[in-house]
Amino acid sequence: MDKIVSIPLVTVLLCLGSTAKSIADYSVFRGDIGTGTCLVRDAESAGPQYPEVLATKPTVEEACSAAKSFKTDNAGEQKKCYTYVDDTVATCLVKGVTLSP
Repeated sequence: MDKIVSIPLVTVLLCLGSTAKSIADYSVFRGDIGTGTCLVRDAESAGPQYPEVLATKPTVEEACSAAKSFKTDNAGEQKKCYTYVDDTVATCLVKGVTLSP
């Protein structure tokens, strides 16, 4: 008679959590070339208007800090953030990171 092997749910969740990109990862996305607008979102949900990923971090706080490090005063500078969307500024402020819009 075959034995039924039971795998605890914790084991399954740990295996799922060990993938290369965790469900909780957050990315700094940059908008189409020329806009210089950036936002911080969970790594899977920026949308097609923000095609470029500048950084991916495990927490919102770290993603906000990364976004701040990409700040530039030159709107045409690639791989940088000239401005941020309003909800990113608000979210990062709550997390203790001040972004200049």
